[in-house]
Parts: sequence; structure tokens; C-alpha cells
Amino acid sequence: SFTRVFVVSSYRKPTFKVDAVAEKPAIFSREALNVNLTGSYFFGAPLKNAKATWSIMTSTYQFRPEGFTEYGFVDSDLLFPRATGEDEMDCGDCEYWSADTDYDVLKSSEVDDGYDDPRGAKASAGSPSGFLKEANGNEVRASVVKLDDDGKLSITYTADLKNYPFSQVLSVEASVQDAANQEVSASEDIIVHKAAFYLGSKSDKWAYGEKDKAKIHVVSLNTDGKPVGGRKFSAAFVRRDW
Repeated sequence: SFTRVFVVSSYRKPTFKVDAVAEKPAIFSREALNVNLTGSYFFGAPLKNAKATWSIMTSTYQFRPEGFTEYGFVDSDLLFPRATGEDEMDCGDCEYWSADTDYDVLKSSEVDDGYDDPRGAKASAGSPSGFLKEANGNEVRASVVKLDDDGKLSITYTADLKNYPFSQVLSVEASVQDAANQEVSASEDIIVHKAAFYLGSKSDKWAYGEKDKAKIHVVSLNTDGKPVGGRKFSAAFVRRDW
């Protein structure tokens, strides 16, 4: 004989739906994002005065415009945290990239408070996403609010990426609860650009021999991936010992 434990969950089909629609799919830092939330019954009537909660999650935006996929548009020192040889391999005091996985600089609030900037002395790999943080460290979320008589709620927030080294993808997530305590959720993603253009660079080949001449190509693109001129920039070369 044997014993097997299993769970039987009670499921009730939702009687209403929730839609979240952003007024703009992309904005710039310090520009207000607006997301319109609508709750309605499937037969068409609005979900009047229903309880709702919302929050904003964030993750690093990877700018990869078509036709420029060979260019790099982010600083790898910020995207990839470095570790010493004592962490994963015995190589003395050498430094190496701790992983080939893309790590976001924002750590999940369940793990640590605030975002983790790999430039700091206590740099470590972060979670791929987390709650958006205000300058004071508070998470961007609302307590219980209500839809209006038309079953609508306008969510407005001014996103300031001053403390973030990269552009971000903000996910506005909302949950609505009816009188029977049934809950339905919806979300909408908005890209927040730190600036009106991106600088990218690439070399003409992956590896060079001693005394070889390296050729570096630099491009300036707007947020739609179109070339723009007249941008001043500075360049620095960093030596890596592998």
C-alpha cells in the first residue's frame, strides 16, 4: 500500500475582466507615465467602486535596434558584476566576470533594500527584476484605492531614473477585487529612456595580436534606432587581464 497527498483547488470562473492600457509605450526619465485601468463585467457593465491595488516593477532595458545588433550600448562594468578569484575559481587576486547571465542592477526587495550598483565595494549579482524605488528607498505602490463609477482608474507616476545607470522597463501591475472577493489582475509595460539618444560601439574584429591596430566604430542613435549627428562624446580604454 502507499499514501499520496494531493491538493484539490476550488476554482470559480471570473465574472469580470481588467484591462491596463498605457497612453504612451515609451517615455523619458522625469516624464509622467499614465496607465488607464478599466474593470468591467463580461456582459458589459462597469465594475463600479471596486477595490484596487497597484505597484510598479522595473528591469533593465536592453537597447538592441535593428541593424545595429553588433554594437554595445551599455557599460559592461555596470551590467556584469565582477568577482574575485576566491569566489568561484582559484586564480589568486585576479578579477573575472562572475557569470555570462545578464544581471540587472536592481535587486529584488525580497532580497535586499534598494538597487545594487556594481560600481560599489559590495557589488553582487542582482535579481532580474524588482520593485521600482523612489529616492528615499520606498517602493512605488499604492494602498487600496477604488475604481470610479465607470469602473476606471487612472494611474500616474513621474519616473525619475537619476539613481539608475540604465534605461528601464517599468511594469505597472494592478489587481482589482469585486464584492465577492474575486481578484483579477492586469499589467502594462512602459519603456523609460534615460536620454534622447544612445551611444554604441563595436570593434572591427573580436581579437587582436600584439601591435595590431584596432578600429573602433561609434554610432549615435535616437530612441527609435535612427542615426543622429552632432553628439559630443569621450572615450576611454580599459585594460582587462584574463
